[in-house]
Amino acid sequence: PLRAELLTEGGGGSRTAYFANGKKFEQQILRWEPNTYYSFRFNPEPGFRVGYVFELSAGIFRMMAGAY
Repeated sequence: PLRAELLTEGGGGSRTAYFANGKKFEQQILRWEPNTYYSFRFNPEPGFRVGYVFELSAGIFRMMAGAY
């Protein structure tokens, strides 16, 4: 992403990431332990593609959630 905005901190909060192609995705924060753990539900805009092939919002290869 070019940038991301944290709208609300903590579990139940949200974050929006903006990309060079003009698309964005919303993350619903599921669990947040600062500097330790972060998990989220991934909600891409319609038409959000990776590598011009994978449609992440409605295709057969979707990212539903992530954590790090």
